[in-house]
Amino acid sequence: EKLKEQNKELIKRIAICKNNNIMTEMPKATFYQFVDVPKYIEYNDNIIQINNGKVSVTNNSEISYNTATRNGGGVYIGNGDFISDNSVIISYNNASIDGGGVFVKAEADEVILSGKFVGNTAKEEGGAIYVNHSQITKVKESKFYGNIARTYGGAIYLESNVSISLEDSINMSGNTPNS
Repeated sequence: EKLKEQNKELIKRIAICKNNNIMTEMPKATFYQFVDVPKYIEYNDNIIQINNGKVSVTNNSEISYNTATRNGGGVYIGNGDFISDNSVIISYNNASIDGGGVFVKAEADEVILSGKFVGNTAKEEGGAIYVNHSQITKVKESKFYGNIARTYGGAIYLESNVSISLEDSINMSGNTPNS
């Protein structure tokens, strides 16, 4: 119950961020098995949804065991900036369509993803990450283990004519497409 209350408070901070376009630092945040998603998260039932905001998740934060009935089981980046550092864990999230861990929509601005992506599942494409398009998308200092997509991109799926930058140390193992 205490964890659920902490998650609600963190979600309120994100809602403020997406409406006021300010940078929000979220050190040591834990979004874990959060099923009571507030109504102000629109369109999807993602645990973190960014529209016109800038969110930075750092310092051993974890986004785990969440489910979206559409895209982006852990994080949905619609229009705005999202940065995670290499201490962040995005794990065991599930999307009913694309982007089990993270979904990056066409209108996203700057997206820098670092960390561990473990056991995320998408029923279609992008077990860990699905990139529709964005201005700048970088994946760096990341590990991808055991992510699953039922069609394409066990770890990462890129929509046609999309490119991303893979930087520094990227490790991939046991990611499964077409399962």
